[in-house]
Amino acid sequence: MASLVRRAASRLVGSCSKSRFSINPFPDQSLAAHGRLRHLTPSISRSNLFSTSARKKASSTDPLLRVIETEIGFAEQADDYDRVEETPSGDKGDDEESEEEEEEEEEEEHEDKPEKPKQSNVPLLVTLSKKTGPSLEFRCTAFPDKIVIKDMWVTFPDDPSKDELAYEGPSFRVLDEKLRKAFHRYIEIRGITPSMINFLHEYMINKDSKEHLLWLKTLKNFVKS
Repeated sequence: MASLVRRAASRLVGSCSKSRFSINPFPDQSLAAHGRLRHLTPSISRSNLFSTSARKKASSTDPLLRVIETEIGFAEQADDYDRVEETPSGDKGDDEESEEEEEEEEEEEHEDKPEKPKQSNVPLLVTLSKKTGPSLEFRCTAFPDKIVIKDMWVTFPDDPSKDELAYEGPSFRVLDEKLRKAFHRYIEIRGITPSMINFLHEYMINKDSKEHLLWLKTLKNFVKS
């Protein structure tokens, strides 16, 4: 009986000794330490990175955008923006035109007189040709209300070598007055009139303004994107 008691006691002591080494007296310490380390680790949000980058981009493009938008405003308020062109409706009569030509010639002859404010004008080189043969070329100046022929000559498009030998004729100024008027009438019948030149001039200005405005808006969209 005593031996049985000793064996039971020894088994109990052995079991307790084994259990002693498998028990952790502080089961929460390792978890707590891990939690503290994770809490101390710095973290950066991706959304913060993107928002910072967006702010930097916006701050660098804002001045340029403001300038472009200002230029767009000026272009839209310009007088020649979105202007509707009107086709030529007619020109002045021959008598009135001849009087203006004479006034122009008098101004050129009397250079000692005080200069008048210069009108806007467009230099023109008008070529009138047929299917074959020589052509007529007129060097003109187009004013808002008249066209003045400065000079004229005959050319040979089919045979340029003749241009070097051909007699160009006298200066247009020394031609008879009736002949000068006839040449003015000649080019007028063929569409070289002040109203047509003004129409083309206005069309070119309007076209340039629209293209400039479109270019500014394209720049704005590029900078904003």
